[in-house]
This record gives sequence, C-alpha cells and structure tokens, in this order.
Amino acid sequence: NTGQVRRLIDEAAACGLTVSLVIAPHGSLGPLARNDEKALADEKAYIQRIVGEFRNDPRIVLWDLYNEPKDWGGQYRLIQRRILWAREMGPTQPLTASIYHWLPDIKKDYPGRAETEAMADVHNFHLYDCSAGAMAGIEQMVATLKAISDRPMVCTECLARTRGDTFGRI
Repeated sequence: NTGQVRRLIDEAAACGLTVSLVIAPHGSLGPLARNDEKALADEKAYIQRIVGEFRNDPRIVLWDLYNEPKDWGGQYRLIQRRILWAREMGPTQPLTASIYHWLPDIKKDYPGRAETEAMADVHNFHLYDCSAGAMAGIEQMVATLKAISDRPMVCTECLARTRGDTFGRI
C-alpha cells in the first residue's frame, strides 16, 4: 500500500538513500496466470495506485515491477502488463524487472523472456557470485542483455554473504 511505500522512502531519505522499489504481486499468481479478469483488474489498480502516487518522487530512482520471475504460470505476460499499466501513470523513473538473475540460467530460452526484457527502460540484473574468478560472469550478463537491446544497465543485487561477499571485497 502507499502508506508502507511512503514510510520506506521517508526512512531511506532520512539516511541519505534513494530507493529502487520492487513491487511484489498483489494477489495470488494463480488467478493472474489464468487471466482472471477480476484478478487482473485488481493487479492493475494496485500497480497504478503505487506508481501513480510516487511517479515524480525523486527518492525512487527505479521501479522494479517483478523480482526474479520464473516462467511459472505466465509471469512474463504479467510483467508485460505491469510495464504497460505503470507506463499509463507517466512515471519519471525508469521501469524494469529483474528478469535475468542467475548466471547459469541466462542462456535458457524461456518463451517471452527476451521480449519482456526489451520492454524495460533499463536492464536490471542480479549477479551473486562476485568472486575474483567469477567476474567474467558480468561480461556474460552484459553481452546477453546488450543482444536484447542497448539500454542502460544496473546490477541491483550482488552480495551473497554465504559466499563470502562483502562490500569491501566487491
């Protein structure tokens, strides 16, 4: 809800931070995947309420409209709809979804994945293995995304403390 978003960005701003806001699905994915009209209307209202309220807020630097989707139950179709619904609200911040997020998975061809990624204003990827030997993975990720479109890129998740990653080491 917009109250929770406001509290989050207020607290972040008090610490001198901006936010890359991830919007989780509002309802169960089952009805959304089956194209249930009521569920889709509720999801659209949810997306547009949040994006509309904060579309010009400089404390939000990026809208991540879905975090790490799989192709279970039409999630790429839902992300495409979310991008279109958010665009209708005229946000000044770029729209994206963290579709590419696991290095061994980037070469898999999921139906609709690249098409959905191409709709984003910026490429947003996650890469958790930032060890010295695995940094070549960033080059693979960049090449994969550039092949889809030549848009700006941002890595919004990169720390895996269970693998020994720290801000200092990375």
